[in-house]
Amino acid sequence: MILPKIIEDPKKMNKIESVAYLFVTLMESDGKIVNEEIKTWSEMVENRWPDIDKSEVDQALNDCSYSFKNQNASQQKIFLEETFRNLKQYLDESELDNLAKDIAILIQSDGVIAIEEMGISGLLNWKLGVNVHFD
Repeated sequence: MILPKIIEDPKKMNKIESVAYLFVTLMESDGKIVNEEIKTWSEMVENRWPDIDKSEVDQALNDCSYSFKNQNASQQKIFLEETFRNLKQYLDESELDNLAKDIAILIQSDGVIAIEEMGISGLLNWKLGVNVHFD
């Protein structure tokens, strides 16, 4: 296993790292990452980008999680803001809509919808123009 790296510049995150950072932010918003959330991440990437190697996907999630946990709240906000910019650049409208669907699944996967998750969903709407709908 490759040890996680600390991502120091959010402007240098690639597409998968940007999506991974958003997912980590959502996963960590209630204080813990559970297996259902990791499974949702893996399924999402496998369905949306099957051509990307699974080890690269797993490493991106590990790196982003490691970076997130080594940041203070201010740094996390800066990274999230840059993540929104990256996603707007990397993903077309259809991919953003699909991302919103995947985020809804992620948020509901642990059985609890946290206030912080709702806040991030609102930011997705404001920054990227996508709506996260819950069943």
